Amino acid sequence: MEPHSFRSSFVRRLAALALSLGAGVALLIFAPAPARAQEAPSPSPSCADSLHRQLDFWVGEWQAVGTDGQPVGINRVRGLHGGCVIEENWTSAKSGVTGQSMNYVDPRDGRWKQVWFDSSGTLVVYDGELRDGAMHFEGQTVEADGSAVIARAVVEPIGGGRLHHAIEHSKDGGESWEVVFDATYVPLAQPVEQPAAPPAPSVAPAPAAEPPAPASAKEPTGVRAASGAVPEEQVPIDQRSRIHLESPMVLEVPIGPIESIPEAYSWSTNETSVYVSGGVSVRKVTLTRSERRGSVRIDVTPAFYGTEYLQHAEVAAELVWRGEVLQSAAVGEFPVGRSIKAQSEGDGLEKTMTLSLDRERFEEIFGAADERPILRLTVTVRN
Repeated sequence: MEPHSFRSSFVRRLAALALSLGAGVALLIFAPAPARAQEAPSPSPSCADSLHRQLDFWVGEWQAVGTDGQPVGINRVRGLHGGCVIEENWTSAKSGVTGQSMNYVDPRDGRWKQVWFDSSGTLVVYDGELRDGAMHFEGQTVEADGSAVIARAVVEPIGGGRLHHAIEHSKDGGESWEVVFDATYVPLAQPVEQPAAPPAPSVAPAPAAEPPAPASAKEPTGVRAASGAVPEEQVPIDQRSRIHLESPMVLEVPIGPIESIPEAYSWSTNETSVYVSGGVSVRKVTLTRSERRGSVRIDVTPAFYGTEYLQHAEVAAELVWRGEVLQSAAVGEFPVGRSIKAQSEGDGLEKTMTLSLDRERFEEIFGAADERPILRLTVTVRN
């Protein structure tokens, strides 16, 4: 029997029984159940770990604003099933296309998966991971003519309670990429700043200003890059929240108050993390000070992160004061990347170099009021 026929027959028999027993029973059978207040699902113990919480920053109700400052759609993102699933619901402000994605951690490999489908018939299955605070997805879809398309996307916080979401497609196996979506997410409760109306032209219209790139990285206030930058147009749009430098990457880090902290305690900074070279960044730098027999030892420990599966790098550290290199140390070629267990288990792959000064020289340099010493890091990346 077809399911529909079975349901119809069952309902007819149930109604006849109710009528034979009286209207009161009929009302009892067909009266709706009393409404209950909706309760928030309690977090599932199996999904309470930090891995399942990596995409929580996306949860909310968002207005997507294009690079021209105009709204392009509404995205409502919520957690389901005790935080085990993140559901996205999209409505385009221009085409009216609606779409939905389901995002979850695959227990087989511990990686994020996204299944996207929309009212235009598009289906994309993504594989993703969190890198440097941004969720990166890569997957495949098929166009109407049957040709394969590689898709990659990024969702990342950019400050001020806002997010950046970009999607790119490649039709030639990854040789070239086309931006198909680029928007800033603003909370629905937050007003969107509309671009100011242009002034009335006196003779000829003024040329239109280029819209700002919403996710471009800014120079940190302390660390300075002393090597050449990669032109932004050569950087994929999903990576423009970082400053890309040519290899070797040279970073100059003003050293904090290491002279005033107790022995064996450390000073650290993460302002180096905005810079990347060949897919490798220095997530933070830690300096630890100790003393022995009239000399001061400074252990310099940068923590590296490689976005590729396996790369190789070298690093050198120099202590610079008033333009003079006082001490230097280096670590020869070492592997870095997502395949390196030490990188994934901690806050990056740590390598330590030791600089040493006699006590008198240390006090002269770190006690000078006119100029702080500089730690110069040179990172060479070899793929």
